[in-house]
Amino acid sequence: MKIQHFLAALFCCFLATTTLQAQSADKPWTVGFNVGKTSYQGDLGSGFFKPEKAFHGNVGMSFSRYLNPTFNVSLNGSYGRYGYMKDENSQDKKISTVSTHEGNFLSNKGQANIMLDFKFNNGWLLPEDFKLSPFLSAGLGAASYTAVNRRGTNDSDFILPVGGGLNYRINDMFNIYWQSTYAYTNGDSVDGIVTETDNVFKFGSDDWWMNQVGLKISFGKTMDTDGDGVSDNKDTCPTVPGKLAFMGCPDSDNDGIQDSKDNCPTAAGIAMFNGCPDTDHDGVMDSEDSCPTQKGMAHFNGCPDTDGDGVADNKDNCPTVKGVMANKGCPVQKAIQPAPTRPAPRTTTTRTTTTTSVTTPTRVVTAPTRKVVSSSTLSVFREALDQVQFETGKSIIKSNSFNVLSKVVRIMNENPTMRLNIEGYTDSQGADVNNLRLSQSRADAVKTYLTSKGISPMRMTATGFGEASPVADNATKEGRAKNRRVELKANY
Repeated sequence: MKIQHFLAALFCCFLATTTLQAQSADKPWTVGFNVGKTSYQGDLGSGFFKPEKAFHGNVGMSFSRYLNPTFNVSLNGSYGRYGYMKDENSQDKKISTVSTHEGNFLSNKGQANIMLDFKFNNGWLLPEDFKLSPFLSAGLGAASYTAVNRRGTNDSDFILPVGGGLNYRINDMFNIYWQSTYAYTNGDSVDGIVTETDNVFKFGSDDWWMNQVGLKISFGKTMDTDGDGVSDNKDTCPTVPGKLAFMGCPDSDNDGIQDSKDNCPTAAGIAMFNGCPDTDHDGVMDSEDSCPTQKGMAHFNGCPDTDGDGVADNKDNCPTVKGVMANKGCPVQKAIQPAPTRPAPRTTTTRTTTTTSVTTPTRVVTAPTRKVVSSSTLSVFREALDQVQFETGKSIIKSNSFNVLSKVVRIMNENPTMRLNIEGYTDSQGADVNNLRLSQSRADAVKTYLTSKGISPMRMTATGFGEASPVADNATKEGRAKNRRVELKANY
């Protein structure tokens, strides 16, 4: 087969290969322009790594097509000088025959080859958008030679090119690159010396090594199947319109959480609940909130306790009047004692006179006495206000708080009818929801500690009020410290 026919077949093979995969990357085509140097390796010697040898330059072009993140296919061609001067002083010496050219030859070389490029920036070795991208290449090609000044012969042969290089991406359109290619040839007469051997591609034949630098220009139509502005090769959801922030995947409820990670993709929510809503912003998501439109407390499943009696409004028969849990949130009514029945008159008879007397019973009404919390107890509770401390941003009680809490345990044990309300507060720093949750968890932590010391949980309520009811100015550091507190309130 003539070399011209092979080159035509090579070009057709390149076009066929580019149809193996539809467009799947931005600007999948590139055209490159390069210049370089060709070094000889053959029977006469080697020009590799020998800058003192004559410079044999070349110019070239390349066409490349994106196949997938790992592979490109390219068609490369170049034209330039190719030769070797064993004796630099004899390069202008006139010679009569090729066989007596005294170790010097020079020719023009044209070559073309189709290459498969392996890219290291394929997403698993290096990121796809990595600017500096190394690659390896291998392929099949052909070369043709024309003797210059009778130094060498006219010839052509098939080549097996292998190599690699570096590509630097300037932007989406322009790249600069360096490519090094070694060509194994099956020809051995270009330099005028033939080595008899049965090995077609052999070391010592007229091989060459070519180094090139150049510029690549990328072009082509970008595919965006779903029309969302994210090209298919970068679109994680290429058939569903989405957002650039989520690599082309949708966020149907526009809550900033993409649908694949959103537990409630059609209802706008918050990240804390994986995209599910908390309408009343009380720290309890709607699906678990018994009162989703009323701001409440976590331990009441999101319902409020308006009167602060420890009974949630949705279970409180008297939601605006403070009562007791045993009476479903209503106060206990005092029983009215019925008046005693007046006894019948007693009659006494004497000889001369009959006397009738009536005895009226005396009713004694004693006003109930309400037990008052002692001043010593109040003093301990005021002490607890300053000394019950927690780890920063957490509900973990610091060990230096245990001393005053032990005093609270003693007071509760000495007063078995005493009930304790534990109220948690924070400063105004941070989100309201987070502050409410933190104050509740800290109040719960104090209740849990007292329970662990033998105090019945039925005698205690724990309520978090967040940043409500500040006792100092939140604009100052000292004021914020005072607002971060746990208050203990006793009653009988």
